[in-house]
Amino acid sequence: MVVVEGVGYTERACQAGNYWVAADGKTRMIVRLSLEVSPDQSSGPNKNWTYIQPLSNTALPAAFKQN
Repeated sequence: MVVVEGVGYTERACQAGNYWVAADGKTRMIVRLSLEVSPDQSSGPNKNWTYIQPLSNTALPAAFKQN
């Protein structure tokens, strides 16, 4: 799935990869995530993730909707 991030610019909604970092000799997972946030988030009392807009209409399992 791709999302529009600017005029004429789309990007994958989520990207992830494991990378070995020579500076500390460790493998790290680097994740990039692009999610639409409701305008209500700036004045709303709820937790930040409750304002994320759906990427699709695929039903989520109930366990993922619990706080």
